[in-house]
Amino acid sequence: MQTTERLTEELIAEACRDEVGLWLVIAKVRDDLLVQEPEGVKATTFEVIRRMLESGRAEAGYYSPDGSGIARWRMPISEVLSKIAAEWTRLEREPDIGEVVVFVAPSPPA
Repeated sequence: MQTTERLTEELIAEACRDEVGLWLVIAKVRDDLLVQEPEGVKATTFEVIRRMLESGRAEAGYYSPDGSGIARWRMPISEVLSKIAAEWTRLEREPDIGEVVVFVAPSPPA
């Protein structure tokens, strides 16, 4: 069985190549970590996201309305996690492809 640490590293590596949607993190928690109970899936998903963001090698954001790319959320990690939790709750179901948040490599310093 995979560990949370290893899954986090895999998702960070993927975010450096392409965007990683919340739906994928959820699916990986369920399939790779074998977490099945809904509250456990949610808690473990947030643990993985927190680790990704704390690493400094992934950033959260969402698609820009004008289609110009990912608008990164420039806020503390605790606020990112709160925002994701609020959006997930508002959906009243698990997020699907293209919903709530995506994770990408950090933008280069300006």
